[in-house]
Amino acid sequence: MGTETDGSVINPAERNSLVGIKPTVGLTSRSGVIPESIHQDTVGTFGRTVRDAAYAFDAIHGIDLRDNYTLAQAYKTPPDGYMQFMSNKSALQNATFGLPWKSFWVYADDEQQAQLLSLISMMQAAGAIILNNTELPNYNTTVSPDGWNWDYGTTRGYPNESEYTVVKVDFYNNIKAYLSELNNTNIRNLEDIVAYNYANDGTEGGNPWPLGVPAFYSGQDGFLASLETKGCDGRNVLSSPCLHAAQYERRWY
Repeated sequence: MGTETDGSVINPAERNSLVGIKPTVGLTSRSGVIPESIHQDTVGTFGRTVRDAAYAFDAIHGIDLRDNYTLAQAYKTPPDGYMQFMSNKSALQNATFGLPWKSFWVYADDEQQAQLLSLISMMQAAGAIILNNTELPNYNTTVSPDGWNWDYGTTRGYPNESEYTVVKVDFYNNIKAYLSELNNTNIRNLEDIVAYNYANDGTEGGNPWPLGVPAFYSGQDGFLASLETKGCDGRNVLSSPCLHAAQYERRWY
């Protein structure tokens, strides 16, 4: 099992040739999990096969009163679980799949593309319909050139309108709530974590290279970015990051 905020189930699964299931937020409880974003964190499963991953998922999904996001699934999930929907290749007959080539697969290396085309041939042989060049809308402007810039949205003329803005605000609040339940540490909030990292720079990477050690090249830049938001605690609720987080909250519900 693993927890995903943005890619932390599907990416390791892809790298290790495993099946990864990233559930919709609220299908699995996050109680006891070190949090990053209450709006995006979800606990998923890994397996050697789809069946393995589905068995594990059936064991962990459900309502948990310690995570109120799970309450939304009441009367909406199959009472007998998800394994009942396991099938075989006959399920591919007349199933339609879009292939985003220019916005996604063109960036894969030759070996990955060869594996993809082999799988597509197998799917077509089983009756699947493949539609090529079904591109992700506006991918040229919404995805950063390197594909890994959470804050890329702020460069498109809408300051602070990005996934990272919400995550920064969420993390400040969520880590404080998590730490409040621990009784084996005096660290209670993000301010304490940042101070501890500075005090133990050699092992915790409080400072970026070259001020710190090369193993922590960017230091604790993510923590500092979250710390700057102060979690929208009421005193700064009209700041741009907080307004964006509030808009995200309204869209969520």
